[in-house]
Amino acid sequence: MSGNSNNNRVAVITGASRGFGKAIAEEFAKAGYHILMNSQDEQDLKIAVQDISNLIDNDNKIAYLAGDI
Repeated sequence: MSGNSNNNRVAVITGASRGFGKAIAEEFAKAGYHILMNSQDEQDLKIAVQDISNLIDNDNKIAYLAGDI
């Protein structure tokens, strides 16, 4: 993924509170995507969203949805 104009794209990442899912969400966020992060553990998910929000400096939106999908 490059830093091209992805500001109208949305990535939905499941298992996003840690590990590979969190790393994938981070890369999409860095690339300028709006992201929706999902995990069953809401507390870990909130921490992951905050971690990623602190890393990026663009205007993309990061939202989360806790639950089993």
